[in-house]
Amino acid sequence: MGGEDLNRQMIKRPKGKINELIYLHTIYCDSKYRRYPALIGLFNILEEIIQAGETTTYLSITPFYANAKSNSQEEFDIAHLYIECRDIVTVEEQQNFAKAQMFWLEPDSDYKLLEQYVTLEDMQKSHFLLESSDVIGFRKSIQTYMSFLMDRGIPQMMKWLYEIRELDPEDLPYGYFRFEISSS
Repeated sequence: MGGEDLNRQMIKRPKGKINELIYLHTIYCDSKYRRYPALIGLFNILEEIIQAGETTTYLSITPFYANAKSNSQEEFDIAHLYIECRDIVTVEEQQNFAKAQMFWLEPDSDYKLLEQYVTLEDMQKSHFLLESSDVIGFRKSIQTYMSFLMDRGIPQMMKWLYEIRELDPEDLPYGYFRFEISSS
């Protein structure tokens, strides 16, 4: 019983306020398991990160939808958050950052379908490149993402589920959005 659990690697406790907050909210059971908060939990964590008064090397949030009735799970690039902080960032790098993350625009991409669901404007509200010292920009990026998630991200993910995954509206109560949060 639980042989694999005994061999499970412990998740190391990170350094830095933001990394520590994410660890405290997402790691449990003697650092062996990861928790994926729902939307309300995510927003509470993001509010704490905003209040931390610092930045981190990167902050990444990957949404996914799980449905118990259809026994399915879908991970989304549609409303993924990625904030990267570097010591020095040029204006040109900042302006081009979101578009550079749109891997589905590559000619040989297998993900062309995303063009119908994710605009450059969406990416500019969810992908940010900042200087490590830009605490205000970091806060604003998180707030922008939170608004984007409520106004467009969640509705676009639902559209995807209905159109691409053919989610039956009657199965909706058996599912939920969760968010994987990572940082360094």
